[in-house]
Amino acid sequence: MSTNPPVELPFKVFSDTPARNIENPMDGIGVLHNIVMDMALKSLADIRYAGRETTPQQTHKQVLSIFDRIGDWSLRCVCVTGENCPCKDLLDWLRDTIPGDGFPGDPFPANLVPTSRPDPDVVIQQLEQSFDTTQREAVIGYFKRIRVGTAEAERSHEKLVSLERRISADSALNETARTLLLVNASVARHSRFMTLSLGRSEQQAGSAGQADVDGAALGGTVGAAGGPEAIIPGALIGGGVFSLCTALDNWL
Repeated sequence: MSTNPPVELPFKVFSDTPARNIENPMDGIGVLHNIVMDMALKSLADIRYAGRETTPQQTHKQVLSIFDRIGDWSLRCVCVTGENCPCKDLLDWLRDTIPGDGFPGDPFPANLVPTSRPDPDVVIQQLEQSFDTTQREAVIGYFKRIRVGTAEAERSHEKLVSLERRISADSALNETARTLLLVNASVARHSRFMTLSLGRSEQQAGSAGQADVDGAALGGTVGAAGGPEAIIPGALIGGGVFSLCTALDNWL
């Protein structure tokens, strides 16, 4: 039992927004993504304030340091998705999976973090290598639509929610593919909302959202080697690193 003070996650603040989609069982991941980004951003800003540079690898380390205290996390939230909210089960699973000394095996290792923002084709290539022929075409097709929907200036939220319904209803998708896509769509919606709430333009929100989606896809596919549930920490790390590198212009 940890003797550290609890790390209270502001779930109510981050989940009770127009960005949510209660139909997506993975919507808590998009909320967690924004919370992790917010927590890491404050620490990285302190490093910058002290006159030191931040790099993609330092950003990765900072994101992991937040998960190192997962045993001290406290939700104190109003449930995002009602009776079937996955957040408590998610945290229980994360706590079981991630001991106090961090991720075993690291779902998205530092040596896989790019130093420059990768071209979308690099992400698509990773998806091609991660799914067999029964899933590959559908996953890449949906992923491309999520990226396009994230950058839409008009009705982006509605388009993403409609796409999520199609993903959920697509019986041809296996559990790994569906989980990855629903996580990506949730990250896209919540990332866009967070960027817009900071006073950024639609174009900036679209660009930031696409970076987050790319990171979540890369981290999620690397993590997927450990099974569908391992997509979640991989996507949270990848999406968090890409978000922060984009926000702080850390790409080399």
